[in-house]
Amino acid sequence: MTMKIAARFLFTAVITCAAANNPVAGSDDHHLHRRTLTASSNTTTTASLLQADAVFGRDAAADEFSSNMVASESSNAIKSAPQKIMTCPKCKKLVGMLVDMSLKNCKKKCLKISANFINPCNNSCCEKLCKLTDKPEKQACNKIGYCTAIIEFGMSRIEACEGNDVKVVWQGFHNIQETAEEKCDSATIGAQITDFHDAGYVKTFKNNELSAAPGKTRYFKDSSQCGANANRIEVSCPPVIAKFGMSVSRIIACEGDAVKVVWKGNHDIQETLKRTCVSKEIGAPISDYQEPGYEKTFRNNELSAAPGETRYFKCSSHCGNKANRMEVSCPVSAAR
Repeated sequence: MTMKIAARFLFTAVITCAAANNPVAGSDDHHLHRRTLTASSNTTTTASLLQADAVFGRDAAADEFSSNMVASESSNAIKSAPQKIMTCPKCKKLVGMLVDMSLKNCKKKCLKISANFINPCNNSCCEKLCKLTDKPEKQACNKIGYCTAIIEFGMSRIEACEGNDVKVVWQGFHNIQETAEEKCDSATIGAQITDFHDAGYVKTFKNNELSAAPGKTRYFKDSSQCGANANRIEVSCPPVIAKFGMSVSRIIACEGDAVKVVWKGNHDIQETLKRTCVSKEIGAPISDYQEPGYEKTFRNNELSAAPGETRYFKCSSHCGNKANRMEVSCPVSAAR
């Protein structure tokens, strides 16, 4: 899962964050996780690992593991898909839980726990990890790519959600300027994120200067050396995902966040004033009835909440106290 490649680097961005991408409702840790990507030149690559760098090149586990997860995927209800990120610390904790187990039981437990994450350790990954439990935890996680990853790129695409710190290490003379689109001649947005600096300069951005809201992508360039496949970076954050399953879905999605819904049964989505099925309906349905397999991403706050607010949704014809309802919250601390 990890590639190490020698190349000429102009500067490096190290994404270092903490906590989960979508913690349980009521948590103050909105959209925090650790995502990483390391890159050199010539190849466009996307990674969703855990501790790494994004480089502009000249050339082209326990309750913590299981919270916010819903097991069933049967139809006639709404549920949340995994929202947590398998970070380096979580991987190390997983290793500790797998020590002294048989390979068969180790793999089974690894896969079960890992399934709760957006970036799970698959069958071959778990098999490799289970053979490394006698190694130091960080060393084992490093071997499967959850603590260090280096990949090539000419034009960098990385993931960094709001709340992430992004550390930039300059290895050439560059500035960072946001643009409206991916093209070098796209309109610039605001003042430059940072002025030109020489190689060796280091700065950590802690106020979302280089991070994105769920479901959003932001674009940055070097003002003087931008090329179609060089000296650009795209920063994205996965959308919040809600599926129709077999429970009440409680997700965190703040205003500005995109929410992707995957239909697993024939349902509509109707907002209500309170959580009960007989509560007064608010406005027209957010979505008409759709068949299983239909997917739609809502980007205009149809399924997001203001800081400190909780909104309630149901399927008009299948609502129950413990099924086919959705509660969408945003913590007070998430005010943008």
